Amino acid sequence: MTYDGPKSFNALPKEVRSVTGCSVDNFKSGLDKFLYTIPDEPPVPGYTARCRTSNTIPDQVTLQGRDARIGSSSGPLRL
Repeated sequence: MTYDGPKSFNALPKEVRSVTGCSVDNFKSGLDKFLYTIPDEPPVPGYTARCRTSNTIPDQVTLQGRDARIGSSSGPLRL
């Protein structure tokens, strides 16, 4: 959809999306460093991933923020 690109860009951390005055290669390098922190968890039938909604950057960033707040490094919550 037409709003997916802006939604993904707006989900990026401020340090990445507010970079100015640098080359495209420097921006892409910073973006790559951030993207390496996002797990690739596509929905697969029969596989339980941490994020059940989707594998999009906005959803994964939200999940990553939640994990940071509750102190989880990955996987489902263990009680």
